[in-house]
Amino acid sequence: MSQKLTKGQNLANVDARVQVPKQALQDLVKRGRRLREAMIQSLHAAIDLPVGNAPLGGVHLLLQLGRVAGIPPRGAVDRRNLFVNCRLQPDLVVNTPVVWSRSAPRFDFEHVCQLPMSTESIPAMEDHLVVLEVWDRLRGDDDHLVGLVKLPLHPFWLAFRHVAAADAVLSANMPYPIVSVNEPCSIINPLTLKECGSLHVLLAMGTEKQLYTWKRHVAACVCVQRVFRGARCRAELKLDPPAPRDNRLRSAVRSPQKKRPVHRAPSVTW
Repeated sequence: MSQKLTKGQNLANVDARVQVPKQALQDLVKRGRRLREAMIQSLHAAIDLPVGNAPLGGVHLLLQLGRVAGIPPRGAVDRRNLFVNCRLQPDLVVNTPVVWSRSAPRFDFEHVCQLPMSTESIPAMEDHLVVLEVWDRLRGDDDHLVGLVKLPLHPFWLAFRHVAAADAVLSANMPYPIVSVNEPCSIINPLTLKECGSLHVLLAMGTEKQLYTWKRHVAACVCVQRVFRGARCRAELKLDPPAPRDNRLRSAVRSPQKKRPVHRAPSVTW
């Protein structure tokens, strides 16, 4: 008759009525421990993959800037002339066009660049930041710094720090790129260290095909959302006029048209 183990009961304290040799139980426990140690070692070996010097070809960086919100007015002037300096790398700076006289401007800015990355330059992304400088143009070339937006590259380092993981991320089985930021980011004033607004930023990295698929699917989702929101707003405000009624078609379907009498001219005899 078998005996069930209760909570907290060890194999050594099992009653002798269990028809299992004690030596066999000890061997089974030892085998389980060896198997667990082997799994832990294999996991550590998979995490600590050897890092080579092979370049990662076809890696592109996508930066998109959207709407600015919450910018305080400059004195009596409510509108600003904002533009952004994007410091993607120490030797790569991209400037956006100036959006004139807007209190909540929308940049709709997009920049894609190919990064000459290798496994030697990837460790620098662990603590590296992409800095966005938000400026306000006053008169001529007189610019005023509104604040800074700092974007981390740590998610890219986690994805590309090993050769095997980087090959899996950049393979054709991954349809979308690695996205680091896709949300409104705080604009921090470097002098007061206070938040002075927000800027919607998208920062992604992947192959050119992955970035194209991402942008196409996002555009499709935005189009569907616009149609749905427009239909819902029109239904709530009752802006849609009623469907036109074609009375002629309805009468034709219900009852066929009657034949009109034919009026003939009377025959004249001479």
